[in-house]
Amino acid sequence: MIEDRDFLMRQIKQMIQNLGKILDRNTLRELLALSEDDMSNEELDSLYLMGQVDIIAAEKQLTPQHLSVDLGIDIDRLEDLFKGQAFLTEPEATNVQSFLETQDNSEPT
Repeated sequence: MIEDRDFLMRQIKQMIQNLGKILDRNTLRELLALSEDDMSNEELDSLYLMGQVDIIAAEKQLTPQHLSVDLGIDIDRLEDLFKGQAFLTEPEATNVQSFLETQDNSEPT
């Protein structure tokens, strides 16, 4: 039973990362309507932010090494974050948010 719940949570995390690529945070929260027992706001934000980083990395063909330097996150931890096996700490989330804002500002208007 615990193994089934773990499997389902991994699937939900992957779904959140994928949906986060096309939906904003509030819409994603409303759609999922997860309780705090299932996933905290911080965990949901982490998955959403990493989904956004994944989009930029793919668009700009950024390597994991490049992302590691830009985000200030160890490459092994970065891999765990992308897999949904870990969640951003508050300082990491701040760095990721700054990175995303920088990328948004660098796009031509």
